[in-house]
Amino acid sequence: MKRLVLISSYCNTEEKIQALKTNLKIIKSRGLDVMLNSPISLPSDVIDMCDFYMQTKENPLLDWPRKSVMSWVKYINADKEIKIKRSLVDYGWAALYQTKKLSEYALTYDYDRYYHIIYDTIIDDTVLSTLFSDKRCSFFPFHEHNVSLHLIALDRENLLNFSNHITLESYIKFNSIVENWLYNVIINSNLNYTIESEKVDDSILFHKELNIFNYSEIDGLTFFISKDVSENKDINLFFYNNEEKINVLITIDGIETNYTIYNTDIINLGFKPSDIKNVSIFYNGISSDITETIKKITLNTIEVNSK
Repeated sequence: MKRLVLISSYCNTEEKIQALKTNLKIIKSRGLDVMLNSPISLPSDVIDMCDFYMQTKENPLLDWPRKSVMSWVKYINADKEIKIKRSLVDYGWAALYQTKKLSEYALTYDYDRYYHIIYDTIIDDTVLSTLFSDKRCSFFPFHEHNVSLHLIALDRENLLNFSNHITLESYIKFNSIVENWLYNVIINSNLNYTIESEKVDDSILFHKELNIFNYSEIDGLTFFISKDVSENKDINLFFYNNEEKINVLITIDGIETNYTIYNTDIINLGFKPSDIKNVSIFYNGISSDITETIKKITLNTIEVNSK
């Protein structure tokens, strides 16, 4: 059988490029053909390892209000429960779009089996055995998800059928992350699919140790910015994971105010998302201007409930 491995990628760091090169070396050493897609330029030695290389300018990220990913965390003090939510860019459609374009282009070539992976999929025994299997329509669990784009095995007929299910309209309408969308499409389709029992994994953790809720650039100071655009509420700062009692100077359009702040305190900055003012924070001898940070936030919210 003629087999083609289809690789989606967005390798904008050296770590990601090395992960991609590692996988290309493994795949090519097994005598398999590779088709790689990238929305950004890649080094020539990476391109030379591929049988087919597609570089496009398209990387369709989605953001609020069209579609975003909401991450949240709770903090509890003596009398309140505080939930903070951050809206993050949705990368799911960009990944699906690459999957669709790779599928459409690959179908113009005469192969019998097609295998979708992502640049940092860990090619272990499960992946290798799949690349040489006769699987016609197989999906694999990934971390806590039932299925993912990290490994999919399809024959020509199922690749065409699967590709036709990938539409922006259906992705936005389903209103969830890409793994949940994928599972929903599979179980509600006419694909004669199998969800295998073996899990696959990736080598690069997207956020690593990054605290996505902390907007502070000052060491020893942690705070979240609430910007509820949907209801045009006042901008708030939520202070957490600091020393029990700290002193902070906040300057808004040149007006300075000193605050004594305890953990889980919320400070109302007194202006709305429709009227952003210049804001800086001074703590422990360091000043930080957060005006542009506030402007770039699409939607962050904070909910306070009494216990």
